[in-house]
Amino acid sequence: MNTSTSLVSRAALAILVALVTLPVSAQDRKSIEIDRDVITAIEKGETRDISKLAIARTAPDTSGWDALKYTIHLEPSMTGRTISGTTKIDGVATIAGLTTVNLDLVGFTIDAVRLNGSSANFSRTGGGRVVSVVLPAPLNVGQTFSIDVVYRGTPIIEGGLGFGFSSSGAATFAEPEGSRLWFACKDRPSDKAIYESFITVPNQFVVASNGRLVETTQEGGKTTYHWLESHQIATYLISLAISNYRVIEDSYGDLPVWHYVYPELESDARRDFSRTPEMMQVFEERLGVPYPFDKYGHALFENFGGAMEHQSCTSYGSPLITGDNRYDRVVAHELGHQWFGNLVSPAEWEEIWLNEGFATWTEFIWTEHINPSGLADLMAGRESYYIDYEASAGAYSLYAPPPSRLFGATIYQKGGWVVAMLRYVVGDEAFFSGLRAYLESHSFGNGRTEEFKAAMEAASGQELDAFFSEWVYATGYPRYETTSTSRVVPGGRMQTDVRIVQVQSGTVFTTPLEIELVGPAGERVVERVEIGSREAIVSLCSDFVPTRVTVDPSNRVLGTVEARNGAVANQPVLCGESPSEIAIAGVTWKSNGQGSLSISGSGFVVGDTRVEVNGVELAKTKYPKGNQNPDGTTSLVVGKQKRLKTLVPAGTTVQITVVNLSTGLRSAPFQFTR
Repeated sequence: MNTSTSLVSRAALAILVALVTLPVSAQDRKSIEIDRDVITAIEKGETRDISKLAIARTAPDTSGWDALKYTIHLEPSMTGRTISGTTKIDGVATIAGLTTVNLDLVGFTIDAVRLNGSSANFSRTGGGRVVSVVLPAPLNVGQTFSIDVVYRGTPIIEGGLGFGFSSSGAATFAEPEGSRLWFACKDRPSDKAIYESFITVPNQFVVASNGRLVETTQEGGKTTYHWLESHQIATYLISLAISNYRVIEDSYGDLPVWHYVYPELESDARRDFSRTPEMMQVFEERLGVPYPFDKYGHALFENFGGAMEHQSCTSYGSPLITGDNRYDRVVAHELGHQWFGNLVSPAEWEEIWLNEGFATWTEFIWTEHINPSGLADLMAGRESYYIDYEASAGAYSLYAPPPSRLFGATIYQKGGWVVAMLRYVVGDEAFFSGLRAYLESHSFGNGRTEEFKAAMEAASGQELDAFFSEWVYATGYPRYETTSTSRVVPGGRMQTDVRIVQVQSGTVFTTPLEIELVGPAGERVVERVEIGSREAIVSLCSDFVPTRVTVDPSNRVLGTVEARNGAVANQPVLCGESPSEIAIAGVTWKSNGQGSLSISGSGFVVGDTRVEVNGVELAKTKYPKGNQNPDGTTSLVVGKQKRLKTLVPAGTTVQITVVNLSTGLRSAPFQFTR
């Protein structure tokens, strides 16, 4: 029996010694090493002012049109810190009678708007955040159009988003809805389009962007970089990074892997990005889906924090370059986004966990490959981080989080854990098959939680309503309190009954748990048991006396476990054959204090037998040491209760019956006179 009385995080239970998981106290849990610097670099943070962004939509897109392609001609003034250019939006009507096309654009002076090459009527609406273009004639479903917006000015930075200049150059950062801060667009993740750009900068600068570099042309001391992303891309993933870069040219097979780095960081960056091709191979093999774009790599920036998974060209904060691979998990996380977020983008922002939870899980996948013995500690640290975070920030669901928590630790760390738990629940074969089917069926499009759930149900043959209801749509995590009792049952085996109670308020979690029994010589029994209610009692069998009982020994389920002192009422015998009959061979009275009855017979089950006198059940049934008698009978004693002398008065014949509680088997009444 585990008699620890302190709160034990299942993060702590993941600390392994040889093959055995040792219970760890709550104080020990606090000392678990948490990779906070990596977490900080990855999480986008919760300090942005996103109050002006409509990021919690549940209503369908009612704009009446879809974007097909964005073509951006842009020339930033690196000294004046302004930009000027033209964005061309090719679109198609999705409703009959489309009369107005609304574009998201914040700030700037608009010099002209052209519709299909001709001057168009437009107005600034939505508090100056929307450009409303009036169509001269209504469009029908399927009719296409082209709008050019000619603009100039100083970019506005809102909540850390937009087109920002720095001493090293310039870069963009737009997640969730900051693309409107530097080009006119339909700034919604569900409307993906092709992207092409022509960016003109002084010759000393290099421009990194999405897709493939088509060509560069020089004229008059300036260079124009022509980039084309021919795969569908969400607006928040369109990016520019401009500096005096050196380009580290690596490859993954025939695929270019280019890293745009500051000259003074080139040596360290070579080391820090050196494992990128290996990561790409690991993810392709595990996900079963090839890397989806024309190139990959990183572009350093410094005017925005952390890293950002821009499609095919991750923006990577220069402080993360250390030359010692310290932030490999950041590299893995952003690479994972190329599948989760870029290949399949969220239908709307309430689905953000499909981005960040899965990218966090790819950190686990990379660690499982490169340092398998460190995976348990990594996940334990992330679990502890999330639990501490929720204690201060409050609980919210993975699906449709509050706008202010869109990039909170729940989305990242709990999200990554939920993906790992789903793998545990359905098994590797079904999990990776379902994951591949989900990615393939939604490639270059958008995904929703229910679509992912359907793919996993089809692959596993399991109904997963409860799992998603508890872990994705509800809040919190389970807090288990456990007690256990072991006893010998007929046949000589040990039966250990374990009581598991969930003491958290709200959601009851039904994810299966593993229970481990460990014997004095290191013997082990591990069983996976179903948990169907707030309180469950399960029984395990062993051929040894357990010296330790541990719930969730391998830390498979997010939450905490508190092992308490206490006994579990005997459960039906599962670990041996119950006797077919009970018979009383003899009864004696012992005049010791309040008196006691000593009963011998056959078919008694130690710990499971009770005695009745004239139909009244007695308490405090004891099994004396050496209760197996030489003649093969078993002895039990009932005593130390005031009413015993009253129930068995001297000189009066009473009927004594022995009952095995777990089976309901009863002996024939035995006539006894004291």
